Amino acid sequence: MIKNERQYTKTCKLLAEWKANLALMRTNPVLNTPDWLREEQVFAATEEIKNLQRQIDEYEAIRSGKQRLADLRFVDELPSLLIGWRIQRHWTQRQLADKLGMHENQIQKYENEDYRCASFETIHRVADVLRDQAV
Repeated sequence: MIKNERQYTKTCKLLAEWKANLALMRTNPVLNTPDWLREEQVFAATEEIKNLQRQIDEYEAIRSGKQRLADLRFVDELPSLLIGWRIQRHWTQRQLADKLGMHENQIQKYENEDYRCASFETIHRVADVLRDQAV
């Protein structure tokens, strides 16, 4: 994901370079390069172009307001979602802590404080553990 104008400009430049390189590959193949290798190079370049174009399109859609974004109130609901998923799994705080490799008291603290004291990385780890155990 492109996160700012500087990255956007750089990605646009990179896309132009990949397109130019692809055009060169198609018009001036390197001598003594097997056809299968040339085809793989063209394929790889084409995929990279598609990837860069998708990133640019996404950034432009977000910037212009054409792409709807998730409601930020979700952030307020995240602690309840994490606790709810733990309960739905029929896990105690200790079981979740064990799966995360931490002490039960830490999970108790996170839940008592609605995860305000947890880092984003920790919240992500908790969500990953809960998601990986989905049935």
